[in-house]
Amino acid sequence: QEPAMIIYLDNQTNRKGQPNENFARELFELFTLGEGQYEENDIKEAARAFTGWQVNRKTGAFFVNVRDHDQGVKTVFGQTGNYDGQAVINLLFTEKPQQVANHLVTKLWKQFVSPEPVLAEVDRLSQIFIANDFELRPLMEALLLSDYFWSSNQAVLVKSPVDLVVGTQRIFGLNITEKGLLRQMGQQLEQRLFLPPNVKGWPGGNDWITSSTLLARAQLMGQVTRSIGGMTGRSGQKMSPGYQNHLDHSLDEWYSLLLPFGGVSPRADTVVGQSQQNLVVTAIAAMLADPMYQLK
Repeated sequence: QEPAMIIYLDNQTNRKGQPNENFARELFELFTLGEGQYEENDIKEAARAFTGWQVNRKTGAFFVNVRDHDQGVKTVFGQTGNYDGQAVINLLFTEKPQQVANHLVTKLWKQFVSPEPVLAEVDRLSQIFIANDFELRPLMEALLLSDYFWSSNQAVLVKSPVDLVVGTQRIFGLNITEKGLLRQMGQQLEQRLFLPPNVKGWPGGNDWITSSTLLARAQLMGQVTRSIGGMTGRSGQKMSPGYQNHLDHSLDEWYSLLLPFGGVSPRADTVVGQSQQNLVVTAIAAMLADPMYQLK
């Protein structure tokens, strides 16, 4: 019932006698069931149930336009009744719980663990999801505590631009939270915030890395390194007390934070003849330039 959902999926034009199937189709295909888990007639009937679901353009408030709603009997997933939109959503979880759970767990697996789900583990997590009435917290707890999350499957997912930019900002406390700057960085890395290429969103995965985005990522990490050099006084500026903690951490701690699964670049702390301050900045620069830092 969010305005973005209603407007982006054309439900503003979904009216009695002239149903628009886009909202119902994407609800089933993308957000709950996945392809092949419903019949075409389920889409047609569900579209009728969602007629009249609209948004006030001035206030952004959701409302049901009774004049545009189809009050007739519908048949969805083999069940017949005078269903409205909320009833269809309830049917998804009562008639297709396993399909919904498998679909959502698989999407979360690909986001947090690896590109290739382990079917037996997906089934185990799906049962936890169902048993907890589709609450996300117990599912995420089970997923993030699973052996697969902590196994060698890690460091096989490419960080999205948001992961890369916001994650780096949080680690170093950089002041890049200004909206315009975040939007500019996202555009350079081909993830324009709040403007996905289609309703499915960004493809993600290895698609984040192209010849242009790889260069943009390297340039961004170079900017971060220069910022850190300035903050620690390496550039000749007076060192900010707020960043003294960068020097308080050992290089092993930095490697475990930035490259927890190892890198391909030589360790910068093998270089001799540098002050501790310069050594930290040199080491961090090497870690940020390491291809492994682009992975999560």
